[in-house]
Amino acid sequence: MSEYARVDAFEIIKSCIAQSLPELAIANITEDVSLSSLGVDSIKLVEISVRIEEAFGEKVVIDDWIDEQMNLDVDDRYTIRSLIEFVELAHA
Repeated sequence: MSEYARVDAFEIIKSCIAQSLPELAIANITEDVSLSSLGVDSIKLVEISVRIEEAFGEKVVIDDWIDEQMNLDVDDRYTIRSLIEFVELAHA
């Protein structure tokens, strides 16, 4: 069983994104959106990555998630859902 329930992981990730993008309405952060559709550029991605790694600990290395995402179709890349699943697997 994962150390983090899906809802908990989603809420933590959503909080990390919202802290990095305060102009973004938190309601716009859903599991189905991609980071790019939220306006996350490479600099913001680094900031969000640091926040997520601090929140979830050393088991979660966002660079590994980014590498995994590079192998997917463009439409499926960098979704919040895939990030939640990555965190869940890291803590399984």
